[in-house]
Amino acid sequence: MAMTASVQLKGASKKFKLADTVKKYTLRDYGFQEGKQGNFEFERVVTASFNDSREVLFKMKVNSSLDGFSMTVTNLNGMQVVNVYKNDSMAPLQEAVERLQADMVTMGILEEIV
Repeated sequence: MAMTASVQLKGASKKFKLADTVKKYTLRDYGFQEGKQGNFEFERVVTASFNDSREVLFKMKVNSSLDGFSMTVTNLNGMQVVNVYKNDSMAPLQEAVERLQADMVTMGILEEIV
């Protein structure tokens, strides 16, 4: 995954950038793991609801200088990108991913680009 200043998930209408106020300790507090090169990685299994068997993996990486990042939604093994915006049957997963992104905005990690 290439790291850029702004990212848009496949099929999504919302575009995000790293918040100007993001700090390394904020990333660690949120659950990002710091790698050997100083990059931060975050992975979370996203499910639509407790009794729904469909799951995807939300992945995000932030570079050590906090000026570039990548964000993607994949299948559980992380090998294939999943477009949760492609049809109405994926709407519950789409809403779950958007809730996670909204939480990151609230925590000062991401900003939505209008």
